[in-house]
Amino acid sequence: MKETKKQMEDLSKAKEEKSKTEKSQTTGREKRKALEVKTRNRNETTTEFKAICMTIRAAGSKVHLLINKSSISWYIRMAAPSSVRFLHEKAYVNGKWADAASGKTFDVVNPSNGKKIGVVPDMDAADTQNAIQFAQTAFESWKETTAKERSVILRKWSELCIENKDELAKLLTLENGKPLAEATGEVMYGTSFMEWFAEEGRRVYGDIIPSPAKTKKILVLKQPIGVAGMITPWNFPNAMITRKACAAIAAGCTVVLKPAEDTPYSALALCELAEKAGLPPGVLNIVTCSRANAGVVGKMLCESPMVKKISFTGSTVVGKVVSILIPVYCSDFTVQGVPYKVFL
Repeated sequence: MKETKKQMEDLSKAKEEKSKTEKSQTTGREKRKALEVKTRNRNETTTEFKAICMTIRAAGSKVHLLINKSSISWYIRMAAPSSVRFLHEKAYVNGKWADAASGKTFDVVNPSNGKKIGVVPDMDAADTQNAIQFAQTAFESWKETTAKERSVILRKWSELCIENKDELAKLLTLENGKPLAEATGEVMYGTSFMEWFAEEGRRVYGDIIPSPAKTKKILVLKQPIGVAGMITPWNFPNAMITRKACAAIAAGCTVVLKPAEDTPYSALALCELAEKAGLPPGVLNIVTCSRANAGVVGKMLCESPMVKKISFTGSTVVGKVVSILIPVYCSDFTVQGVPYKVFL
């Protein structure tokens, strides 16, 4: 009996071991088969991808790849500059798209691949003076508008930017190199300044100061000062502009702004939407120029007697030069120097 029981136990163990071995072999075959299918699919996708790239390259278009690492899927996105909305290759002066008087232009390059996106006018001191004159002329009527009227335009401008945030973000990414999600965040951040100043512009209150004379009252009325000259950096090509320009516009001032030569398109896109929102000609003017002309354009903004306010954000080196020029010619200035090499 004991011997029979032992034989049965041995037989049972043998069956279990055989079952485990067969199961292990089956699992191994399934894994190998799954790996073969995955590899075959990947190879097919890669082959298809290469064929698409060859077709697109033959057509002369630019290709951007988006890779979904979780599914090892490939997506193709066409991003030729001609397909990007709000891409303007002219400056914006007195409500019109303008070229430089010299006819010169300079290239704007995509920092992600070093390829040319397009061109914009390379304006100089004479072009800047012309823009300042238009801004001064527009100021005479813009300063007479009510805070409510200015607020309505800024609010509408904000709404248009929100409606077109995806296109504005694509343009920002193209010229600045930020990830699309970060660019979208900046566009929304920029609209928050529009909304803020649209409401704060309504609350530019005056004051009543106690008078030393019984027969007199002293009233303080706040008034716009005139044309504001602005210089902005490349790292926030949308939000830095709305932060500066909307404050001046809400107060009743007009603006002449020089964006960074690396990122002029976001500034010009804002002008298109500002015009649609009802901003009158000459209130917002964008002067584009290359780095070679940046000095003469900045000098003209600082030295013009019609410019009553300067707002600058950029490198400490340039900021020091600007801060030396401004007090001689300008009644008010704001300089934000950032000691980062990225600005140089």
